[in-house]
Formats: sequence, C-alpha cells, structure tokens
Amino acid sequence: LMYLPTLGAALALATLFDPLLGGKQRGVSNPLGILLLVLAASALGYRTYERNQDFRTTRSLFESAQEVVPESARVHFQLGSLYANEGLINTAIEYLERSVDKDPGFIQARIQLGDVYVADRNYGKALEIYDEVLRRLWGSQSDPAQVESLKAMLLNKRAEAKRLDGDLDGALADLEQAMQGAGETPRATLSWVSIQQNQGRYSDTIPALRQALANFPGDVELMMALSRSAVGAGDKQAYEESLEALKQTERGRPRALAMEAEVAYERAIADRDAAGRDEAMATFMEVIDLEPTLATPYYYSGRYLIETQRAFLDGIAQYDEALARDPDHPGALLYKSLALIELQRFDDATETLRLLEAVRPNEATYVLMAEAAFKQGDLEAQDAAWEKLEELGKAPVEMLLNRALSVSNSGDLTRAIEIVEQAMADPETANEPLVLRTLGLLLLDTGRCQEAVATFQLQRQAEMAIADPE
Repeated sequence: LMYLPTLGAALALATLFDPLLGGKQRGVSNPLGILLLVLAASALGYRTYERNQDFRTTRSLFESAQEVVPESARVHFQLGSLYANEGLINTAIEYLERSVDKDPGFIQARIQLGDVYVADRNYGKALEIYDEVLRRLWGSQSDPAQVESLKAMLLNKRAEAKRLDGDLDGALADLEQAMQGAGETPRATLSWVSIQQNQGRYSDTIPALRQALANFPGDVELMMALSRSAVGAGDKQAYEESLEALKQTERGRPRALAMEAEVAYERAIADRDAAGRDEAMATFMEVIDLEPTLATPYYYSGRYLIETQRAFLDGIAQYDEALARDPDHPGALLYKSLALIELQRFDDATETLRLLEAVRPNEATYVLMAEAAFKQGDLEAQDAAWEKLEELGKAPVEMLLNRALSVSNSGDLTRAIEIVEQAMADPETANEPLVLRTLGLLLLDTGRCQEAVATFQLQRQAEMAIADPE
C-alpha cells in the first residue's frame, strides 16, 4: 500500500507526465515519458516501502515520533512502557525517567516507572515513587471519584512493593487503608487476606471477607478466599456456605470442585488413605478439563507424582504449571524447593525459596533456606536464615547442628561449641543424644578430652532413657 501523504505526489506525476505519454487525443505513447514515469514511480514506491518499514511495529512508530517531537513526555512514556514489556528494564527506566522529567505532573508515567522498579526488584525506588504520587493525589483538585480510584490502586501497588520487600506490617496497613477508602475494590481485601492466610491467621480473615462479599456480592475470588479461610479456621458453617455460593455461579463451580478435592486430598494424606488420594487426584484432573487456568490442581498433580512415583522432574514441571498461573502459589513454591533440594539443585532451590520468602516468610521457609545453604557450604546464607528464625523465636535442633558443623568446618571450633551449647540451653533439646554427641566431638577436636568423655556419658544415658522410658 502507498503511504497516504504521497497520494498528492502521485496525482502530480500523473498530470506532469500525461503530455509526455502522448495523451488520449493523439493516441500515441511517448517511450521517453514512459521511462521517466517508471523511474519516478519506483522512487515514490521505494519511499512508501521505507515508511511502511518505519511503522512496521509499535515501537518503531514511537521511535520515529521521538525524532519528530523529542520533547514529548507521552512519546517517552510509550517507549518506556514498550521496552518494559520486552523486558529491557534499564532502557525502560531511562525513557520513563525522561518522561517524568519533561512533565513532572504526568502521573501515569510515574506509576509506570514505579511498576518497572518493582519488576527490577528495586523496591526502595518503587516505594519512593508511589509515595510521591500519593502525596500529589492528596492535594489534587481533580474529579474526586477518579482520585479515590487512583489512591486505592496506588495503595495496592505500594502494599505489594512492601510485601515483596519483606515489610508485611506495612503492606497490611496500606491494604487496610485501601479497603476503607471510597475507591475500594475486592483486590485490596484479597491481597490482605492472602497475607493473613500465609501467616496462618485464617480466623481473622473471615469477618473481612464477609464484609467484602456484602459490598461485592457474587465475587467468585472472594468466595473462594472465604472457603479457604474457613478450612484453615475449621469453620464448617462458613465453608459450607461459601462452597454452596460458589456452586451457584458458572465460574465458581470448578473452583468449588477444586476446593472439595483439596480437602479430600489432605484428609487422605492424614489418614494414609491411598485410594482416597487417588480419588481426589481424579477430581483435580476433572477440574483441569473444566478450568485449566486454576493453579491448585497442577500443584496437587506435582505432589501426587512425587509422592506416588518419586517422579521429581515431572513433579517440578507440574509445579511450574501452577506457578505460571499463580506466581505466588505458596504450596507450589514450597514443594518445588523441596524437590530441587532432593535433586541437589541447590542454586535453583535457593532462588525458589527467595520467591517463597516474599509470600510466606515462616519457619518452614527459613529452615529450607538454611538446609540449602548448608548443602552448598554457604555459611553467610545459613547465618541469614538463622537470624530470621531467631526473629520468629524458632530454631529447629537440626538446623542448629548443621550450622555448628558449618562453623566448625570453617575453623571456628569455639563458636561451633557455643552454638551447640545454645541448643542444650533449651529444655526440649538439652537431652537430645545427637546434640550431646555433636558437642562431645567438638570438645574432642579442641582437646578438652575430660569434658568430651563426660558429654558422651550423658549421651549414653539419654539413649538408654529413650530406649527404656520407665
């Protein structure tokens, strides 16, 4: 197709060359005129081809526009957004910062810049930008409804950045503010509930979910969240109500079926009921056929493959399917990291555990982080996981001993002994034979033979007490 602005030139050519071509009145064509027309049309056609190539992609369109209007904040914004979509983070940041510099009041460019910093895991910069936009909105004289909607969106974004940065209390505070604002949407409640559920605080979420459903009746995601909280809290009435409500909607029916299969699977595991587990898995396969966008059936498919066949690679592939649908699925992240540790892929396990930490920073996560670090001989990473467990007030004895062994291997026997003695200071682990044996070996390594012998005697007494508790 010819580039539209060249239409006038084409008409001019036709007029100019008409006499040279001979015209209809003479009925004779001029060969020179024909040659000149062909050359001119070819040049015009080549220019048209060049222009079409320039505008072949959206990005080239805006790159061309930048040459024409280099001071346009919107052109730089569009280019930054396009580069971000292509994963070219540094280039995207460069263009978005230019957009903001050229128009400091361009709110959309600021928000997009914050989003790109989140994608780059630069949460500090993202929070600075979201804070600045919120400050600008507080004093805005724009349409109140639009301003409230923007505030709610930004509070959700800021909460997500805080969550990813490990500030769960700050994230919850922002989400609570969004839940109470005029621009409230189900998103804030769902995010708030997700954080609470991942901390095991299921009962606390049920009133908030009921209130949200009163404001947004029929919202399937809210109903699903309520059913999950009800299971966690052991609230049979809330579970049955939410499940029945899900079954009343087309989108909700596959989710209700998935929830029933999840409850059945976990019950079968607790009861060591292999047939019940198989039946639950068959239900998950049915759910996948009905609604392939749900993450949980793939998560249980991964577990099933590993639990029944020890098919770790196939299981990991199913966990990845779940994470493709829900990147924050805590179960898929946890069990994938376990499978990776089993396969001795410790670097991959550590990366997966970092993602899990942002979702569920609890004892299980940090114990696995410590185990992966121990297997890699990474003492610094072990210490970091240890500090997190100390903050939680929990430090499993196995982790203490692994940490002591790593410190010992690094040559610091005194520090290793201090770590084991710390385990012995806890009444629950003071008489653990493994703890006593580890301490005895460390004492031997330092030449404290009499203390080592006494410790081995205590170990023997502890073992006899376990063998014959009476």
